[in-house]
Amino acid sequence: MSKPHTLFVEVDKDAVLYDEQYLCLSAFTLPSGVKVPDAYAGKNENENFIVAAQERLRQAVVALHVYRLIEGNAWLNLREITARGDRYGADVEFNTKADAMLWKLSQ
Repeated sequence: MSKPHTLFVEVDKDAVLYDEQYLCLSAFTLPSGVKVPDAYAGKNENENFIVAAQERLRQAVVALHVYRLIEGNAWLNLREITARGDRYGADVEFNTKADAMLWKLSQ
């Protein structure tokens, strides 16, 4: 049986940042009553919370973009999500090296 193979799947940084800003600026309220824009408006005195929240939201948006790219392919897991500098994407664990190369060739 073949071993899983990990491949970095890169996504468009500008699209991620646009989607992140859209979420931050929208009037989106969570079921618990927390308003998403309030967490990013600087009204919170704990600036470390704001930075951590922005980083986690960006990673979530990156994951959504990666999921869209690998949809319909044989993959197992997202290993590490990267959203810093010019490198936006995730290490995706495919079932086999052949599955990873097939995905890469289809791009």
